[in-house]
Amino acid sequence: MSNASVKPQNLFLLDDCSDPKVQVGLAEFALNSRNAQTAIHLYLNGRNMGVGNQFQSAFNIVKQVDPDLVIVSESDYYYRAEWLSDVLSVFEFAPYTIAIPGMDHQDMRLPEKYNDIFSKLMIEQFGEDIKGRPFMYKPFDLITDRGNIKVFGVSNSCGCQILHWNRIKRFIFNGLGAEQEYWKHMERGFHVGLDRSRASDGHMSCVLSFLWEKWALKNNIDISKNFGYLNIADASIAFHACNGGLNGQLDPEKFPEGGAFEGVNPGTFPEDYNNWSRNKPCSSSIGQ
Repeated sequence: MSNASVKPQNLFLLDDCSDPKVQVGLAEFALNSRNAQTAIHLYLNGRNMGVGNQFQSAFNIVKQVDPDLVIVSESDYYYRAEWLSDVLSVFEFAPYTIAIPGMDHQDMRLPEKYNDIFSKLMIEQFGEDIKGRPFMYKPFDLITDRGNIKVFGVSNSCGCQILHWNRIKRFIFNGLGAEQEYWKHMERGFHVGLDRSRASDGHMSCVLSFLWEKWALKNNIDISKNFGYLNIADASIAFHACNGGLNGQLDPEKFPEGGAFEGVNPGTFPEDYNNWSRNKPCSSSIGQ
């Protein structure tokens, strides 16, 4: 949040039974932030419940608080300066977009991923692929109040993402009448098989893409020019330094701590990310 000039109203920290020293540090952070602009809410699990449970808990909080905007983030993401300002501008100047991925992921640059694996995942879940896929994964300049921001439509996102919850409710829940369908499929995304310790970001993002397209077609929205998910592609808003992926399944010998996703980010996250500016962007980047 220190790299966001715009501050959220609330920050919900969900800790899944970390080392006691970590939990003490989180408690001290929350206590020391009681007079801060952002209200800190801390949830400490007494035993490890797993990623899927944490995602489900987070979305239960979303239901209760009912915010306009939701930022879903894991603890090992680095965010560049001005990231939230860019996100807000993209939402403002792309009025039909309902979500922005939490990082510019290399999977979004690999045709074998987005034309094959992502398509099969959509078909497996809904019996058909989305019709807008041929128009996705093609960068274009979105004209905003912050200048041109390079973006492209995507069908899938990593687990970390920014959701325009107000639009999700207006478009999908009310306009399409698909609130029950949304939560039914999200429930599947919260766990892999019957294992609630794991989650599927592929299923969670497929739900939004599929239902958004149904709403868009119902309302004669041009799906060749408008997208439910828009990825910010000229300077990734974040970098994932995780070991093990969303569910910790990667081989730690091949992917050491802090290096699992080195090579996944396609070189668009600024190396000098704390001082990056859209007016004077840094030329170097990490994650090549």
